[in-house]
Amino acid sequence: MIAAYVPMLALYGGCGQNIAPLAASRGSQHGDRRRVVIVAEPLQLAATLLAGLLSDRFGNRMPLAGLAFATAVGGVLVAFGTVPVSSGFGVILTAFGGSFWPLIAASIAAEFGASAVGRVFGLVIFFLPLTVVSPFAVAKTQEATGSYAPALLVITALTLAGGAACML
Repeated sequence: MIAAYVPMLALYGGCGQNIAPLAASRGSQHGDRRRVVIVAEPLQLAATLLAGLLSDRFGNRMPLAGLAFATAVGGVLVAFGTVPVSSGFGVILTAFGGSFWPLIAASIAAEFGASAVGRVFGLVIFFLPLTVVSPFAVAKTQEATGSYAPALLVITALTLAGGAACML
């Protein structure tokens, strides 16, 4: 679970918290950036609700893997998108990376039982601070190399690995 959610949340944070400089580097105007945020947040809410629905219907592994793969596609679009539309769509897909909470909670309950949810959830959340460095790493990579792609691709690869681990 940790291998699945930490990279997704890192990719979400790395793109979402750098949205203004990412969009500006692609020639996006200030109004375009606001529109992406205005669209991304309700879609993230819808993805969170859909994740809970899919968890109830199909279990947790496949929806968590699907969420990781959608987030990874977003990371690739942000890394290589050359027009504001493709990178904007990528930011929206990476926002889905923040929609994993129902799946993590349901996975913990299913795997460890109701009596252990508090302890296991506490352990899972212990790794949450690892995601704090991703926005800084993405920005620092751009400063050092002139491109956001290297950092985004590393986080995307980790997100794909986490999604693949969910499927096993």
